[in-house]
Amino acid sequence: MLRGGSVTACGTPWSGKSDLNINAEFPLRGICILGRSSTNHIEPVSADAAVYSLLDQTLRPEDPSEMAALLSCIDKAVSLVRVWRMGCNISTEAAQMAYDAMSGK
Repeated sequence: MLRGGSVTACGTPWSGKSDLNINAEFPLRGICILGRSSTNHIEPVSADAAVYSLLDQTLRPEDPSEMAALLSCIDKAVSLVRVWRMGCNISTEAAQMAYDAMSGK
């Protein structure tokens, strides 16, 4: 959700089968586009490249004005929040690498 000059991540009150839900809102500090890889790597993504990657993860409306609104929302979000692309395996090292890179440590 875009609010003024920030992006907010919103939880859901519905848990499905995992019961790991929380109905809360938090400032979004980063987006990580994940992919499988035999080696762990993470790098920042330009705003232009991020728009295409994020658009691939959305339901795209058929109505042209709604599509324009979606593109505007994604474009605004990537201008406010850093985006990374990460290739990883399921190791603890991958999680630590993501944390270190995205938190600036």
